[in-house]
Amino acid sequence: MIKRLKDWSRLGASLVLLLATAGLTACDVDEFFDVENPGRILDEDLFTDQGLGTLVTGASAELSDYIDTHVFMVVRVTDELAGSGSYYDTGLQRRGLLHPIDTDGYWEQPQEGRWAAETAIERIEQVRGPEEAADDSIYARAYLLAGVSNNHLAENMCDLAYGVSERLPRDTAFSRALNQFERAEQLANTSGAESLRLGAIAGQAQALVGMAWSGRASWSDAAAKAAQVPTDYKYVAFYHFGENENIMWNETHERHEVSAWATPVQYLPEDNPRAPYTDCRVGNRCDNDIGADGQTPMLRQEKYDDRGSDITILSGVEARMIQAEAALIAGNLGEFVGYLNDVREYFGIEEELAAPANQQEGFDMLASEKFLNMWLEGNRLWDIHRWDTDDYTFTMYEGSSVRDFLYGGTVIYETDATRRASCVPIGFTECQANPNITCSTTIQY
Repeated sequence: MIKRLKDWSRLGASLVLLLATAGLTACDVDEFFDVENPGRILDEDLFTDQGLGTLVTGASAELSDYIDTHVFMVVRVTDELAGSGSYYDTGLQRRGLLHPIDTDGYWEQPQEGRWAAETAIERIEQVRGPEEAADDSIYARAYLLAGVSNNHLAENMCDLAYGVSERLPRDTAFSRALNQFERAEQLANTSGAESLRLGAIAGQAQALVGMAWSGRASWSDAAAKAAQVPTDYKYVAFYHFGENENIMWNETHERHEVSAWATPVQYLPEDNPRAPYTDCRVGNRCDNDIGADGQTPMLRQEKYDDRGSDITILSGVEARMIQAEAALIAGNLGEFVGYLNDVREYFGIEEELAAPANQQEGFDMLASEKFLNMWLEGNRLWDIHRWDTDDYTFTMYEGSSVRDFLYGGTVIYETDATRRASCVPIGFTECQANPNITCSTTIQY
């Protein structure tokens, strides 16, 4: 108690000295302490025309905040990279284990991204009105970002919830994303934002794949949208070396938490254009030649070779893969391999693939080519999940490398699960906050 009184006494003396130095009288004290935090943006300031761009930029930042975290999870759960580090979740994920108590961030962050984009849409409409807003590309961008987040939730979560809803099927988010991408395309046409227009079409193709998987759309619908996107098109999640660094860079260049050792990439040349890496055991080119676990050889990814490397989220390369898969399902094997070769040419690969003899051989080609074409972009978990669904039009077969991995195959570590996880369960915090959701205590597929 005595110490506390002394502290208050010192504080009072300091304030008197401060006021005197500043030339303030006692009457000025209230005004002196009424200064607002200059770093704070008041809510009413975001109801102004000038604040709308800030909202959409913030929604874009929210998206970037979860995309790299998502990619880092996917590479450890799937066969893209091997967990070679010492994190607790690396130990689980490299064995294909995802439990609700460990997935809060993977559930919460894309929901935050979705909410930020959808809230920006509401504010834009409240401040400007839909008709006036249509002339500004930020309106189209907000819809595009909302579509990306909802589609991300649909592709990766085992099931969904909005607000305090009960568990919802993934279709709910695919439909929501499709509507938002369609609106983004309309607005991008009106505002003349060509990159956003192409991104919106690429997003529609993504969402239609999900709806075709669930029987609510056709693969021909998805392929038709994909056909409108040039192969060299990209829309990215932005990163910057001074602000929100790319976690994949950090966990491979500053740490050695994941490695290409014992993955399909290991058997390619280091400088291959689709999945470049550095073998850290050769030539003292890295800080260490083994991973953070002290035993795994470090083959460091070089796709993201800078702290600020951006991550592709919508692309013409994916559009060609969608067309290829649609052609494979339809049994059009010549058309199928043509799309694969289009992408190989885009990456500068001179050798063309020959048409497969049958669909099983074609599936192996698709799984391998898509693995490399979209390496470390966060899509692999969704692909593995789709390809193992019983009612999917064209399923994996016994003996395929993807199926072997999913059912116990080894990438550095064997799994002790009957089947590796291929979707992310709703996080435990949602189960605590939402009275209509109860978390499972077992691994979901």
